[in-house]
Amino acid sequence: MGRSVAEWTGQGLVALASRHLREEFARLYPDAAEIASADAIQALALIPDVVVEWASTPPRGSCELGGVYDGDVEPARITIRESRNYKRNLFTALHEVGHHIFWNDEAWQFQVLPELGDKARLIEEKIVNDFAASILVPEDAVALHLGEGVSPEGIQALIQGTQASATTCCIRALNQPGQRLVILASEDGKIWYADSNGTPYNPGRRVAQPALISAIERARESGKYRLMGGEGIRYSKGWADTDVCLDVLLHDGLVIAVATSTRPSLRGSASTGWHEVCEACGAEFAASASSGQCTTCGDWKCSDCRGCQCTASKAVYCRRCFLVLPTTEASKGMTVHEECD
Repeated sequence: MGRSVAEWTGQGLVALASRHLREEFARLYPDAAEIASADAIQALALIPDVVVEWASTPPRGSCELGGVYDGDVEPARITIRESRNYKRNLFTALHEVGHHIFWNDEAWQFQVLPELGDKARLIEEKIVNDFAASILVPEDAVALHLGEGVSPEGIQALIQGTQASATTCCIRALNQPGQRLVILASEDGKIWYADSNGTPYNPGRRVAQPALISAIERARESGKYRLMGGEGIRYSKGWADTDVCLDVLLHDGLVIAVATSTRPSLRGSASTGWHEVCEACGAEFAASASSGQCTTCGDWKCSDCRGCQCTASKAVYCRRCFLVLPTTEASKGMTVHEECD
């Protein structure tokens, strides 16, 4: 309590809050906490004040992991979209348990969250991510593979040697000393996960990264590549951090990337000619075609539906095809696409 928003976005406080969650987990639900690292799904069944439901499509209001927590009902409810990736289900389950513990933590709800303003949700997400990852990836494995520094090879070793998903291992890597950006992407450069604990800052998943795509192409021969500088890390507000070292590794159809700053105080400008993917409707559009940036979240507004990250958090899914309705249709109270009706 009493810390600034900037301090809360740093890995130091995230790690402390994550440890607090683990301690509360062990105190409130000792039986569940004891087996959570080995079987997170079974651990859910040992939490008596939570009902768990599994869904085949993303539940309304779910995070990018496909899970949602509702503490306003009695008993509280966790809904999880069941993934074909079993390791992903384990992480999502523990992620939502973290939200449940925070929901019942009066100090967090009434003294910390109100001070965090519009960053409250982002910060809580970072903490519960770290909570889930720290349970699934044991400290001895982290020390073995990341103790001498975070690298794509070390993250790959965690994936291969633990029950944790690739995303979980990337999150675990953020907890190590030093500042870095960690990215998990497909081999065509589409970002699935990105987060940072300092510089380079997190560009999100919607901004195309030419430097990442270039490094991937050069990594095809040996399986890995280090790119210095180049086009750098691009951001939706129209600038790029060109003073970066980008290490990429190809792994089972995925790309693990770790970016670190070489001179974090210097920044290079960039044009807005690249393409973004709208978080609200999924359409790809050129930033130059946008009507402008959202004053709340900073995203370029979609040229198709005029949506941004703010509207994405209130997304309405079509009851028939289960895809997100454009903002223009959702604002009319529609629950089914016009073409699906």
